[in-house]
Amino acid sequence: MLAASPAQSTVVAAVEAVRDLTAPGETLAVVPDGSGLNFAARRQNPTPYDIMHPMVLAMYGEDRVAAAYAKAPPDYVLWLHQNTGGFGSSTFGETYAQQLAKQFADYERVRSFRGDVPIDLLRRKR
Repeated sequence: MLAASPAQSTVVAAVEAVRDLTAPGETLAVVPDGSGLNFAARRQNPTPYDIMHPMVLAMYGEDRVAAAYAKAPPDYVLWLHQNTGGFGSSTFGETYAQQLAKQFADYERVRSFRGDVPIDLLRRKR
């Protein structure tokens, strides 16, 4: 079990659910920012793009990032509904990264976690 402050407990619960509900070879994308959560869950992102803030998408190009996710779609997505306003736009899939978010529209919700940062765990339909 991971240790956390009360403010982090939602994130810890989500990471533990990923560990419990996924197999070691399955892949996980954490959006919009999740390399640390991929590490904590011991699940790899199938693309080289593990941070999807507006600044990063502008640097690499959302088309390039979306193409990488289309070529290697993750088995699971951990979607953190956090405000990224410090990076220019505030909400992944709403005010930026709509093209990327559409790729996850067909995923099914496995579990939701509500707290300071709402989180949804999504699974690719097979």
